[in-house]
Amino acid sequence: MSLFSNISDLSTLIFLNFFVFVSIAAGYFLWKKMERNSATSIPGTFSDKNLAWENLSRSLFSVNSTMVTEEALMQLLKVVSNETNLEYGMLTKSFDNKNYEVISTFGSSPPWAAGEKFPSQSFYCSRLMCGSEPLCIDYAGVSEWRNHEAYKSKKIESYMGVPVYVGNDFYGVLSVFGPKTKANGFSSKEQTLIQAAAGWVGVILAKELAVGLEKSKVA
Repeated sequence: MSLFSNISDLSTLIFLNFFVFVSIAAGYFLWKKMERNSATSIPGTFSDKNLAWENLSRSLFSVNSTMVTEEALMQLLKVVSNETNLEYGMLTKSFDNKNYEVISTFGSSPPWAAGEKFPSQSFYCSRLMCGSEPLCIDYAGVSEWRNHEAYKSKKIESYMGVPVYVGNDFYGVLSVFGPKTKANGFSSKEQTLIQAAAGWVGVILAKELAVGLEKSKVA
């Protein structure tokens, strides 16, 4: 049976995913406004990092509905990877709650390629099949994660991942990671960023489902 029964259901789904994304993004911008209000108006108060985050918000919203799914996903992974200074970005899809398939990747020679499948227990994302908060690992080698297969076989030191939902259904995981430690950990800004990106991924995927179903009904 199809995940969604009709176009009306899918339209509602797209709206819900878009609402989640906008809510997260609005929280981020409200937080930025409060941060600005707490600072003085003396020239030079805001650092280059603040400016970078302003540019980031524009980059995130540049991923628009005119892009094809693959292009939009790649752009989102690029934005999050670059802004967190991690080498790789990846979107994985869960099937049967035991395995993942790589849908899209970003980075030079990533550990997994698009289309590759692997058991959920072989990567840190196995902990993200429920909830909504990001999983952050800044130094796997000196933590409980040092015995995990992802560290032993791939030497992935730093990782941040968040669940992706299409409506109320768990789809998979959006993550960024790399072979180097994250010296200062993951900031609240970075965690908000990946949550906003995951919300937008849900919108993109819901739209793709709607278009596909509409075409199948026309055919």
